[in-house]
Formats: sequence, structure tokens, C-alpha cells
Amino acid sequence: MLAAQDHITVLNAAARKTEIASRIREARTRARLTQENAAELIGCSLKRYNRIERADGDLSLFEAELLAKAFGVPVTYFLRQLADYA
Repeated sequence: MLAAQDHITVLNAAARKTEIASRIREARTRARLTQENAAELIGCSLKRYNRIERADGDLSLFEAELLAKAFGVPVTYFLRQLADYA
């Protein structure tokens, strides 16, 4: 069973993942790319890319770097203002 503090940490981690996924989706749409285009650009399946935008699973740093390059944003774009969850 999770202690109260551990439960809060799990919620914060889930909120962070959701926020990062939202930023990825936002950057993709600003770049005028479809999910299919984005998956192709980073060399993953559409199923895997869908999971990235749904925050379903973990995003590797390598994937984040590829996404940033594909969308023309710095990798820090996906992480801005995450200190609010700390």
C-alpha cells in the first residue's frame, strides 16, 4: 500500500507525463504534421506514436530529442513549467 506522500508523487508523475504529451501534441499540430508523419519522422510505429501522445508508457530522451528536431522546437519545449508539479 502506498503512503500518502508516495501517492502524491505518483499523481505528480502522471500529471507530468500528461503535460509532456500535451506539449508534444501541440508542437506536432503547430508543425502541421499528422501523427502518421510524426511517427515516420522519428522512426516508430503509429501505434507507438499514439501511445506517446496519450502519455501511455515512458518517453525516452532519445525519442524526445527526435520529436523536438522533427517539430522544430528545443527539447526543453516539452518540459517548460513542469516545476509547478514538483
